[in-house]
Amino acid sequence: MQIKISTRHGHLSEETQGHIKEKVEKLLHYFDRITAIYVTVDLHNSTRVVEIEVDAEHKHDFISKAENEDLFTAVDNALEKMEHQIVKYKEKKSKIIEEHLPWVTYRSIPKIHRKATWKGVVSQNEDF
Repeated sequence: MQIKISTRHGHLSEETQGHIKEKVEKLLHYFDRITAIYVTVDLHNSTRVVEIEVDAEHKHDFISKAENEDLFTAVDNALEKMEHQIVKYKEKKSKIIEEHLPWVTYRSIPKIHRKATWKGVVSQNEDF
């Protein structure tokens, strides 16, 4: 996975870039198909604008943007927005799979672990 940090109208120290990189790497916990992350920091005015773009396999880009006077607060806010987008996408995708292919999620569970409730009441003696 590639992480690129760029700056407009200024320069970030190596330490600051490393800190941002550590924070951004945590997005892999939410979505493992991330191929690249691009972080753009704009230092033009007194407010810091942080834009995060995430490229993922088989999905259009996720983009989040936040601004704050403090750089790290702006990074945290942009990351929070990005996490929300990724979680929402994954929930939507799993809901579509459940609606169109319900046997995939149900039948993938071994019979031993199936209980009385799976989208309603299912008899334990019922043979699938």
